Amino acid sequence: MIGSDVAPPDQQSKELWRAASADPAADLIGYLGSERVYVAAKLSQGSSSPKEAAQAFGALVQQSGTAPFLDATTSRAMLRTVAKKGGMPQFAGELLAELIGHYASRDLPSYVGARGRIQKTSESIALKVRLQQIARDACKSPKVEVKDAKSWGRLIRAAVEQLVSKK
Repeated sequence: MIGSDVAPPDQQSKELWRAASADPAADLIGYLGSERVYVAAKLSQGSSSPKEAAQAFGALVQQSGTAPFLDATTSRAMLRTVAKKGGMPQFAGELLAELIGHYASRDLPSYVGARGRIQKTSESIALKVRLQQIARDACKSPKVEVKDAKSWGRLIRAAVEQLVSKK
């Protein structure tokens, strides 16, 4: 369905999120709702600069071991949120936008120009941008007050549930 010229972006987003969150080996939801990502969320709203946030998150990663792709994704989302002076919902949105952008960038090039798929690279880029906005928007509506890692996990689960729902 990815890159389909008849499936709306919302449906493509749902299918990408279903596939990403259904992989038990990756445990994407477990990582996103983890203490480690909660620390990044706190850094995203409590750091005075992106450099300060990057150093603090880098120290955490060094202490606790790495999940390179996911930690890099988390770091980019955190830095953008700090630069925009956003809060936890904004960080969650940037984090999910980073992830869906990765999945779209990984899968879309195989379909550009194929019959029944988007025909131009510019259309692929526009679809990726739309998928990222859908992810950001999903983090605006869950009304979860984040006070600790547990409530952070609830915010992430609520946003991902919204992204995969058939509604």
